[in-house]
Amino acid sequence: MAAPKRPQLPESPTEPVALPADDPKPDRRAEQLREAQDAYGYTYSKPNLRGLAMCAELTRLEKPTATWLVEAVRVAGGLLLNAAGQKTAGIKESDLGQAMATAGRRAPEVLIERVTHYSGVASSQRVGQMGDFARMFQHFRVPDIAAEMYLDSHFARRRVAGANPAWFTQVNAHAGLPADFGVTNAHYQAAMGDDDSLDAALAEGRLYLSEYRELVDLAPGSHPVPPKIEIDYKTDPEGWDVAYAAREAAYATTGEPKVLAAPLALFAVPRGGQALAPVAIQLFPNGTHGGPHPVFTPRDGTAWLGAKTCVQMADGCVHEVISHFGLTHLVQEAFCLALHNCFAPRHPLHRLLKPHFQGTALINAAADASLVSPAGGVDQLLGSTIGGSIKIAANARNAWDFNASMFPRDLERRGVADAEALPDYPYRDDGLLIWNALETWVGAYVGHYYATDAAVQGDVELQAFVLQASQYQATDARGRVVGGGIKGIGEDGPCVLTRDYLVQMLTQIIWNGSAQHAAVNFPQGDQMIYPPAYPLYMAGPGPTSVQGFTDADYLQQMPHDDYARTQVNTAALLGGLHDSKLGQYGRRGPAPWFGEQAVRDHLEVFQDELARIEQIIDDRNQSRPRYSYLKPSQIPQSIDI
Repeated sequence: MAAPKRPQLPESPTEPVALPADDPKPDRRAEQLREAQDAYGYTYSKPNLRGLAMCAELTRLEKPTATWLVEAVRVAGGLLLNAAGQKTAGIKESDLGQAMATAGRRAPEVLIERVTHYSGVASSQRVGQMGDFARMFQHFRVPDIAAEMYLDSHFARRRVAGANPAWFTQVNAHAGLPADFGVTNAHYQAAMGDDDSLDAALAEGRLYLSEYRELVDLAPGSHPVPPKIEIDYKTDPEGWDVAYAAREAAYATTGEPKVLAAPLALFAVPRGGQALAPVAIQLFPNGTHGGPHPVFTPRDGTAWLGAKTCVQMADGCVHEVISHFGLTHLVQEAFCLALHNCFAPRHPLHRLLKPHFQGTALINAAADASLVSPAGGVDQLLGSTIGGSIKIAANARNAWDFNASMFPRDLERRGVADAEALPDYPYRDDGLLIWNALETWVGAYVGHYYATDAAVQGDVELQAFVLQASQYQATDARGRVVGGGIKGIGEDGPCVLTRDYLVQMLTQIIWNGSAQHAAVNFPQGDQMIYPPAYPLYMAGPGPTSVQGFTDADYLQQMPHDDYARTQVNTAALLGGLHDSKLGQYGRRGPAPWFGEQAVRDHLEVFQDELARIEQIIDDRNQSRPRYSYLKPSQIPQSIDI
């Protein structure tokens, strides 16, 4: 079979943009679209990410940029220097650079595989004392979180300014606390004092809850994990599946079992206060795992510390596979495919969106091949089996509702939009600055090309894009199986009727692949990098009673030495690689990315607004604990790591 034609570069200066109805060369447009469809086919059966819309084969256009490769080698070089300080054996920086330079499209896979597996010859036993973790930082500075992690104020702040800042919700005053969460007024007052009460805090909207129920039924992983699968999936998919199933069962008989918890954690804003304070933690919902389960409060000493560790473990697990991988990487993959399959390269929305998908299909293919593969980084670092981790990622991705997840709507849905009720929420406050700037820029762009709502309704490529993003394993006019399976997109079903909705839709797509990903990805490099502060699995159980949990028991919760080092390496890599910057669209060869002067004028306004936002956030950081993940200079255009 002849290889499919490769699509022409959409940024070619010879390709001016035009809506389908206005294109003077409709035949050439149709030909380019067919070429793109051939190049960006769908698959739902990647070796590890089954049932999800993924790019079947990477085209020659999907390759790392030169700046990405330079930045990747820089970050990896720091890891190697850190490992040299630990006196562990490993690969040389020159070897890694050479391997990546010759790997082509596989360069991200090579990087992830080499770095995340680079724990050297460190001991696979449990750490002997907490100071052992600080000694894992030789070239790197021990992160600030190491000195702050025991503070209750720090623990509460992770909810609003941590790696997973959209996981908590306000407790609805009418519904009350979940029936399987045994918090009483006595627990509340133990944390908040006798001059306040649980009922008053509930009625006044001052209670907030983090729940990790997704972890309740997961089978625990093991240390070490079972050996990787040697079968080639492409040549023997049935054999690979049999080996995968056997490997899932093997965790129970391999090494030491990892320990999971599925906690419920209650927080409150004190009367007249600004910031959340922790109130109570229960390690499992009552009625599961042999409950009822005790409730821990800040008065419970070391048991409270152990309970907080369980929350941080759970938060890290759902962060990595749901908030980060599932709801940014995998969601954006579906839109990337729909973009190339439905918009001709000369469509103005193709021109707008394409930079926001630079590297996304490439890094996701690398993740499937390495990071979420059996014996890969996720398998080693997280508490469940690799099959369990992928399952909850896929479930969350499939349940994600596009319209409900638009940033301002999500804040409203979770009950956290009101800055008077919850004054200290940097993710919300900085995020709204970015969202509003994006919305203004996209609105100006849409207004330039669509004079009326009728023009939106008549754009056949736009309507096909929304339909295909929403479909799942549908058959298109060419007989191909297509569809991203994105739930809840469109106005009256999967279609766009108004310019206003089009602006909201495009803003959300760009937001999710830029600012939202930045907010959940880059905290890995300075918060999740320190294993005691964010253990992604526990080697020992949390407390089962408010009495009797010792410092030794707390130390036993910490991950094993080798996987802790792998966590340091992985977090430093994923949280340290910045390539592009939001609003910097670059050029198309010798020409500007956007050809029309009016559009470039709108872009300049957007860039000026981003510069103003940068200063606002810098000013805010003078009077609050620093939160910089949503500074425009720290937000890449797309997901490429």
